Amino acid sequence: MPTLERPLVLAAPSFVNELLLPALAPTGLSVRAVSLLPEPLGRLAGRGQLDLVVAIGAAPPLAAWTSEPVTELVHALFASPGRAAATGP
Repeated sequence: MPTLERPLVLAAPSFVNELLLPALAPTGLSVRAVSLLPEPLGRLAGRGQLDLVVAIGAAPPLAAWTSEPVTELVHALFASPGRAAATGP
């Protein structure tokens, strides 16, 4: 596997980084994860400060980048039966 001169900079919402980093660990890549809201992602990527961006929903429009859908992300909220009954639907 080729080595990089600097860590790969991955930007995504924090919960996405928490899901991706354990999956990337076995690859041996040096990864710097940055947790960002969607707004600054496009601006920072356009300046060459990011290598990978994981966007939820529409990807930021970047002329020099390619965008590929990877998977569908599903959110769920879990609660005990008592808490669910108390808060309602």
